[in-house]
Amino acid sequence: MDSSGSVTKPLFESGQAELARLLGYLCPRPDPFAKGYQQAALIRFSTYVTEMFDFNDNINTQSVQNGILNMQYTGRSTCSATAFNYAKNTMFKASKGTFSV
Repeated sequence: MDSSGSVTKPLFESGQAELARLLGYLCPRPDPFAKGYQQAALIRFSTYVTEMFDFNDNINTQSVQNGILNMQYTGRSTCSATAFNYAKNTMFKASKGTFSV
């Protein structure tokens, strides 16, 4: 999730709330995370990339939503390419909970 200065803190917080709400619609009860049908990972980026949680970390929709809502805004530069590279090279690994294709 983009946490750079161009987003602004109010827009970041609005984005958090909307992402958590959308997740609730996409993953309603009975909880698809609890049965292993769904996985989610989250990174926050601005000047630096921070892994908020990986695909192994959350066991239910509520814990994913809490992870989204508890992220702090950083407000620095926008380094989207760094975030995409981090996701590609670090997050999509079996050790992070993804399956090899």
